[in-house]
Amino acid sequence: MTVDTDPKPTRKVGAAGLGGAAAIVLAWALGLAGVDVPPEVSAAFATLLAFAAGYLTPEPGHRTDAT
Repeated sequence: MTVDTDPKPTRKVGAAGLGGAAAIVLAWALGLAGVDVPPEVSAAFATLLAFAAGYLTPEPGHRTDAT
């Protein structure tokens, strides 16, 4: 295993952060539209969206084809 000394976050970490932030903005917009979103649901949605974004984003330098 190699140790990455670059202080910048990887694409996976950035995608997960953006996914979580997008979920919170969506919950806020729903609140403005009159939809009552409980805080627990907002938190769960942010967690799920952040996980999905991080999971679906490939590792830098990782090939996704089978050849």
